[in-house]
Amino acid sequence: MIDFDKLLKVVVDQSASDLFTTAGLPPSIKVSGRMIPMSKTPLTPEQAREMVYSTMTEAQVQEYEAERGCFAIHSPVAGRF
Repeated sequence: MIDFDKLLKVVVDQSASDLFTTAGLPPSIKVSGRMIPMSKTPLTPEQAREMVYSTMTEAQVQEYEAERGCFAIHSPVAGRF
């Protein structure tokens, strides 16, 4: 499994404004308006879902599934997102 905390640390270290975890594309960050892939390997739908869901509580997963809403997470290595 891809380590989501490591991705978030790159976001912070690179002063990125966004992290994109989209099935069919590699994880990417946006820095100064430019998209930068973080690998050459695209995420499978399962990898993208597993990675993001690993950051959520069960209640957040249920809310997201029902409403496709946003959620906040706290990473011990990168802070709150």
